[in-house]
Amino acid sequence: MLINSFNAMNDRLPTTDMAAHFWAEPSRELIESIEVIEALERSLKNAEYFFSIDECYKNTFSLCKTFLSKSGGSNISPNTEKIYLYYTIPIFNHKTTIVIENQNNISDLKLIGDGSYAQLFKYSDKFYLKIFALKRVKNNLTTKEIEKFKREYAEMSGMNSPYVLEVYSYNEKNNEYIMEYIDASLNDYIMNNNKSTFKERVKMGQQIIKAFSYIHSLLSR
Repeated sequence: MLINSFNAMNDRLPTTDMAAHFWAEPSRELIESIEVIEALERSLKNAEYFFSIDECYKNTFSLCKTFLSKSGGSNISPNTEKIYLYYTIPIFNHKTTIVIENQNNISDLKLIGDGSYAQLFKYSDKFYLKIFALKRVKNNLTTKEIEKFKREYAEMSGMNSPYVLEVYSYNEKNNEYIMEYIDASLNDYIMNNNKSTFKERVKMGQQIIKAFSYIHSLLSR
């Protein structure tokens, strides 16, 4: 119900300098969902297995509560952006879970790519004894551009295919995420392997088609 309500609200977003009307029934459904979630958090506060609402959802709930109404529909405030849903982020965080912080010294990062939105680094992880890539937004980005960067991570984290790069975790403080490290781009790989056989080239082409086919299958759901 929560996701359906936010999807319905997104049909009315983003708003301009004028407010937008959000229908009565989905308004009530969203209020009810938020109240149930917040009540569950309060009821478990002193329990052994305490759950807290994730900060991303908590901020979204706070925003919605400023304009949601139980009767007659809701007037969504002017200049309200779309509500971005991070399907891979759980609503609740288990407070009795032990979190292992993997501290990486910034001096270990090596710049390997520079784009319009973000920089790409690689580093050797001393905990996993493996090389990872880290993608970090540039300092001059607007709030809207950072949201696009977060959506990029959210969409990639929902993918599970051997033909698509895997992403692992998002750091809200630095607006960066860790991902699988590949030591060459597809173009570099092809250019440096121009002696590969016809059979090898066909296999490579099939893998590329499988990657696009998989991504298309997600978009068409």
